[in-house]
Amino acid sequence: MQANNKNSSGINQMDTNLFYKNIVAKNADFIIAFDENGNTLEFNNTAQKIFGYSRDEALFKKEVDFFKREKAIDEIKLYIKNGKEYEGLVEFRRKQNKTFINLISAFQINNKKDEMCYVICGKDVKSLEKITNKVRNTEKIYKELLENSTDLIQVVDLKGNIIYVNKAWLKTLGYTKEESKSINIKKIVAKHNSYYKKGDFINDVLKDKDNKLRIVVFKDKKGNKHILEGISSIDYSKDEPVAIRGVFRNITEVRKAQEKLKIHSTRLNAVFNNSTHLFWMVDKRICLTAFNKNFAQAIKDRYGIYPELNMDYGTAKNYFSDVKKHEFWNEKYKEAFSGKVVKFETKNVYKDGKVRYRESFLNPIILPNGEINEVSGIAHDITEKKYAVDKLKEQTAKIHSIFESASNMMIFSFDTSFKIRSFNKNFAKNLLLRHGIAVETGTVLNYQHIPALSEYIKSVEKAIKTAFSGNHSQIVLSVIDLNEQKEWYEIIFNPVYYESGKVSEISCLAFEITARKEIEDKLRDTVKEKEILLKEVHHRVKNNLQVISSILSLQASYVNDIKTLEILKESQDRIKTMSFVHESLYQDSDFSSIKLGDYVSTLAQNLIYSYKSDDFLVRLNTQFDEIYLNLYQAIPCGLIINELVSNALKHAFKKTKIGKLDIHIYEKEDTIFLNISDNGVGMPDDINIENTETLGFQLVHALVDQLDGIIAVNNKNGTEYLIKFEQEKA
Repeated sequence: MQANNKNSSGINQMDTNLFYKNIVAKNADFIIAFDENGNTLEFNNTAQKIFGYSRDEALFKKEVDFFKREKAIDEIKLYIKNGKEYEGLVEFRRKQNKTFINLISAFQINNKKDEMCYVICGKDVKSLEKITNKVRNTEKIYKELLENSTDLIQVVDLKGNIIYVNKAWLKTLGYTKEESKSINIKKIVAKHNSYYKKGDFINDVLKDKDNKLRIVVFKDKKGNKHILEGISSIDYSKDEPVAIRGVFRNITEVRKAQEKLKIHSTRLNAVFNNSTHLFWMVDKRICLTAFNKNFAQAIKDRYGIYPELNMDYGTAKNYFSDVKKHEFWNEKYKEAFSGKVVKFETKNVYKDGKVRYRESFLNPIILPNGEINEVSGIAHDITEKKYAVDKLKEQTAKIHSIFESASNMMIFSFDTSFKIRSFNKNFAKNLLLRHGIAVETGTVLNYQHIPALSEYIKSVEKAIKTAFSGNHSQIVLSVIDLNEQKEWYEIIFNPVYYESGKVSEISCLAFEITARKEIEDKLRDTVKEKEILLKEVHHRVKNNLQVISSILSLQASYVNDIKTLEILKESQDRIKTMSFVHESLYQDSDFSSIKLGDYVSTLAQNLIYSYKSDDFLVRLNTQFDEIYLNLYQAIPCGLIINELVSNALKHAFKKTKIGKLDIHIYEKEDTIFLNISDNGVGMPDDINIENTETLGFQLVHALVDQLDGIIAVNNKNGTEYLIKFEQEKA
């Protein structure tokens, strides 16, 4: 029994060794075993096929003959020394010295002598190559996806240096592939932007660790900023972070659009709530879905309650006005929901009795599919406008009434093309009945072709040109009507301005003045007759004065007394002075006044000639303002000058060979100043001109009083008289 048991135990042990040998030899994976010195202990069939060695050849080889790098052997031994199993890709060398990479697992075992050995197991190389090719193809696909992605993809190390960027990243930021290799991410991330306010992008990612969505701003090569949205994740190696991957989408245009939309929305909201207009919206139930504060206040003021939004189809509609009002508005909404824009006016009577008018617009809100689910309403107050329009209509009616009822006036207007723009009935009636010309709005006014105006063409053209230049003008003309009757018209041309400030039309007022013209002609004839008669009167007065002067001259021829002769001469000069006035009026067409300067100049010249002497020479200097005096002031003024000039010529120049006589007449604030001076011997000190028995000075004082004037005398360096009086207006 014992022998049998021993044999049985031995057979079992042998069967087990053979079993394991067969497993190793025929395993699909290659299996190689080495002792601690690197000698080959086992080399199965699969290993023989892959490496090209027979089992006997392999058993004489060292481990270094199969590995490309000795460093790989050291790494494996170091790893499995602590009882761990090694797994990884290792590069091997075949018999023909060709290399290949294989995925292996390695582990440590002990032999019978308790010596350390290790076993390497590797997959079939063909299967591995298929897997490798598949991995490579997959890698190629992923790489193409990364390169051609529209998102910006980047990989940077922990210092921020660029490891990898795709085409979209380069295109967006304007760098080349070579330039990107020398760029640090810290240079690109814009600081102090409103989207990403943290300081260090890399440290922030490492700190957060999670792949949360971030918004950052990158600066491109030209300094332009791009808003990016994306996820950054950490790449680890042996539990240590080595790089940061990032995938970003360029949302610059989206954000710009959002900002514009926000601004637009703010503006719309401002218009919606701050406008003086009323805004509201209703749905198909005619329930309010939106309204502004002005609408709410208007309803409160009108009906005493604030409106409410009704977005719930299950809630009953709240009516704030009477049924008739709602029926009216329902009809308007019905029209708007049919797709039409509805415009209308409403009259609103408030509780305090005030009446306000509003103009309302209902606009259908048409969706892209053509449906109309809501209608918007806009209303604004037109009370003042309506009152102004009503007042304008009233004024227009009055003006139209005046325009058409002016029976003695023709009113019309025409533009720069001479097209008639407006006219009253009287204008059309007169042109048709008296001249056979029919007019209507738009008729061209060919005044050059109207025979009745042929002799006034230049005057008419000048008046029209003046009016179109912006100035008022008028003409008087006569025309012959169809009945060969002469008619006189006064036409006034006035410029009509448009808002641009340019003269666009000319308005014309034509008055028939035939009767007035006839009266003026009669008056003119009457005046002419009276002028002839008055001229004859002055002529006869002048002749009579000359007769008296001649009688005095004749009388003087019979007088031998020198004193008497002097008195007669003075009287004769005074008569001549008055005669000059009548002569001037007789010769002038204006009998109402005489030009003082011409009259005094003639008078003084005649006196100098009359008192001409071989003992002295008189030089006359005159300076006159343009002054006109009526007959009642001209004769006294002339007589005063006659007396003072005559006195100077008789007495002033007895001790000089050349005498100087100045006459200056000027006007200041309706006061006439008469200044007469000489460079003669002056008046004796014992003579007082205000109290003298001399006829000449008595006459001067009387004439000054007649003029309501005053006289002053200066007796230094000759004699100077200053007389002033108020001028009488004609």
